[in-house]
Amino acid sequence: MKHLSRLSLVGVVILLIMLSSCDEKSVAPTSKSSEGGVVVVYGKTASNSNIGSKIVGNEKVAWVNRDSQGNLIGWVNFTYQNGSPPYNLVEAGIAPFGTNPVGTGFNFSNYFNADWNGDLINDLICRDANGTLYFYPFDGNSLTYTGGTVVGNSFYFTDYMAADWNGDGKADLICRDASGTLRFYPFVNNTFIGNGGGTIVGNSFNFTHYLIADWNGDGKADLICRDASGTLRFYPFINNTFIGVGGGTIVGNGFNFSDFFIGEFTGDNLPDLACRNASGNLYLYPFGNNVSFIGNNGGRQIGSGFNYVRYFPGDWNFDNLSDFMCLDSSGNVALYQYNNGTLSLTGVASTAWNYTDYFAGLY
Repeated sequence: MKHLSRLSLVGVVILLIMLSSCDEKSVAPTSKSSEGGVVVVYGKTASNSNIGSKIVGNEKVAWVNRDSQGNLIGWVNFTYQNGSPPYNLVEAGIAPFGTNPVGTGFNFSNYFNADWNGDLINDLICRDANGTLYFYPFDGNSLTYTGGTVVGNSFYFTDYMAADWNGDGKADLICRDASGTLRFYPFVNNTFIGNGGGTIVGNSFNFTHYLIADWNGDGKADLICRDASGTLRFYPFINNTFIGVGGGTIVGNGFNFSDFFIGEFTGDNLPDLACRNASGNLYLYPFGNNVSFIGNNGGRQIGSGFNYVRYFPGDWNFDNLSDFMCLDSSGNVALYQYNNGTLSLTGVASTAWNYTDYFAGLY
């Protein structure tokens, strides 16, 4: 079974490779731990489109959703009726996706969804209440999770940031403790154990939001951090550290919004921010070649009425620009496509989803 290639950044919601801590059962790429900040991760496929509902041969960009009993239910992603606009949203759950569990007994504290072993298929690393990490690779042939191998111990941190930090094409972890210290744990040979993990790579990271993407285009993840006043600061990850590499540059001011989503809205292959205010309006802030949100004509409204409980940014219509799937309190899934500079409602799925966790990726 051949697989689509992917960029080194792993991650979705986003969309989403989607990589996050799920203490509040949030979907990746956005999550909030009970004591830490909000972690937002940006993932892309190698075709420079965000994770979306693309089916190419046997390749399925799909959902794996966890119910309250710990069952993982697989869904082939939503397709578009007749394959042409207006893309009426219909379900494409085919056995065993959409009918049978692809995993059982998944009752953990945290779930980190990424391509951990470099086989171009999303896998799960799960953390239990004792701080033990278990690796569950996804078998793309049997469409089931295997494993449960212990790959880490004593992971007691406030925030977990999963992304390809060292540029080797596989996800790693940066973990933040309550004091704001960041420690780097590379995932090598399918384990965190014995790989020199725990190196301090940052200090005094006490922010409200941590926005993870390849912000400077060097093929490795970086951080933009938001403080309580709404100021955004850029921290490049260079030579496997944030220390001593010129981090902390202010790249935005007045970012006082309810939600932040990382996506590609301008077609320049650089991540941008879509910010949602309390009224449900979305505003676009491009991140330009000057590595800043300042001076890039940010703040243009691109959507309204976004009052949902979960948001899934991704390139859902394959045009290399981010769209949104949104979930309301009843489990209804709505599709908003980004066309001509605005997000428009173009479909609602007929089957409601009422799961506890949502993992989108390539399976």
